Amino acid sequence: MVWGAVPTTTDESFGNKKFPTVGTYNERIHATRLFNEYLKDLSEKNNILMVSIFDELLNKNNLPEEEYFMDGTHLSQKAMPLALKKIQMIFPELS
Repeated sequence: MVWGAVPTTTDESFGNKKFPTVGTYNERIHATRLFNEYLKDLSEKNNILMVSIFDELLNKNNLPEEEYFMDGTHLSQKAMPLALKKIQMIFPELS
């Protein structure tokens, strides 16, 4: 099983040494979408399951829902129900 990348932070403080960013938010979110699409294609071609909650982590304005992130970059435990729901869709016997 492969886990898809999560949305990027909206932080554009390029001097942040702990979690540095490159490019604008729109450039990063686009690159992450492309990466996940490529990962999905490769996974399907190699008969590997891919799980992604990328879209579930975004609000209607295409911005990450801050409640799911513990520090603007890493997912918090609040995202766990989203991940479990996706995994249970693939493996209903785990419900």
